Amino acid sequence: CLPDQSDVVHARHVYDLQSDAIYKADMQWLKGTGWVPIGSLDVEKAKKAGEILSERKYRQSPSTLQFTSKMDAMPMVLAQANAKTINKRLYTEAWENEKTQVHLMPDTLEVTLA
Repeated sequence: CLPDQSDVVHARHVYDLQSDAIYKADMQWLKGTGWVPIGSLDVEKAKKAGEILSERKYRQSPSTLQFTSKMDAMPMVLAQANAKTINKRLYTEAWENEKTQVHLMPDTLEVTLA
């Protein structure tokens, strides 16, 4: 039986037609039914990728973190000292108290000459 004989060619053609008819009949019952993709592999992969790329889930709100600064830490002590130095009210009060008092020693040469 040679592959180019007419009965082989005819049998192949009939088989192809029959296969096509079976395929169409198989697909006919599927024609009106819808397919819900929920739970399919592609949908689950997209959900997982969305969770990974989600900024809301990735970043934490600062209010969720418990943070207390130690008061004896070096930056805090330095900040308190700087605030005390820069405080204008304390500076002017100290100046007002000191400007009425003479700080010159009486035995200073300029004072004795005057």
